[in-house]
Parts: sequence; C-alpha cells; structure tokens
Amino acid sequence: MKKAQGLPLETIVIIIMALVLLVVAIGFFTGSFSSLAGSTKALISPTSDADIIAAQNTCTQLCLQAGRVTTVAEFKRTSYCKRVFKFDLNGDGNITDSGNNEQGIMASCVADGDEYVCCRESPIGVPCNVNMPTGQVSESSC
Repeated sequence: MKKAQGLPLETIVIIIMALVLLVVAIGFFTGSFSSLAGSTKALISPTSDADIIAAQNTCTQLCLQAGRVTTVAEFKRTSYCKRVFKFDLNGDGNITDSGNNEQGIMASCVADGDEYVCCRESPIGVPCNVNMPTGQVSESSC
C-alpha cells in the first residue's frame, strides 16, 4: 500500500491564520474599520482637552474661510455657522442622535444639551468677526 500524502495539520492552521490576518490588514488599510472606530470612540470616551483644542483649531480655520463672504446671508450659510461637534461633556458615555448628518452639518446650528456644540458655544468658544462692505458681522449673526 502507498502512504497517503497531504499537508500536515500545522501547515493548514498557519495558512488559515495568514488568511485571517490578510483580511484584517486589507480592512485596516482600506479604511473599512474607520466608521466602527469613530462610532465606538464617540460612545465610549468622554471629551478630552485635546478634542476641544482640535475643534477650536477647526473653527478658527472655518472663520478664516467665512471671511471671504460678502453678505450676512452668505455668512449664515458658512461651515463656521453650521458645523457642530459631538462631545460627551457630561461623561455619561453616550451621545444621542440629534438629526445631524455624518459631517456634523446642520441646517442651523442649534446645540443639543451637552452633546452637540457649535463653534461659537462653550467649551469651544471661537469668536468670528468678518468685515463686509455693509459692516462687521460676528458669530452672533449665525
């Protein structure tokens, strides 16, 4: 009788582990896990000082971009006025959906308790004054 030939069990296990690792690596490098990681972070971690500083930097840039508009109506439509940031300021580990889309843009910036914060509101509190032909407009015009 001839002896049967085949792959040893250890080789099969190593091949399966390599395939699983390959699938995970492809998912990581294509960004497939980014939405999972972002939603998990929003639900688990309370807002840190680094999150607030990053939001302040973003709002400062948005105010600079808003400086290019020439009317109050255009200013009200800028990302400075409409952008909201999801913060867990009360530390309960939960941020409820307030009807915002994925980019955090609202038709008008209305804060929702301690969870959705606009550029002009605490703890971000970035002022924005824009000089226009008709006069100066500020964040209170949003």
